[in-house]
Amino acid sequence: MQGELSRLEEEISFARRYYNALVENLNTAIQTFPNVLVAGPLGFKAAEFFKAGEAARTVPTVDFGS
Repeated sequence: MQGELSRLEEEISFARRYYNALVENLNTAIQTFPNVLVAGPLGFKAAEFFKAGEAARTVPTVDFGS
């Protein structure tokens, strides 16, 4: 079970990094010439990076029943 928790944490971390990389690419693309000439009038806005809240940063306690 501990291995599964570790794998799950790694997958979540990967997904967060992947999402933030895509947001960075989008934000760069809509601010680069000539895209900026089209993005603004069409309503494209910069996306926000994923930020974990304080509750997500606390280490959960897990009882493995031992």
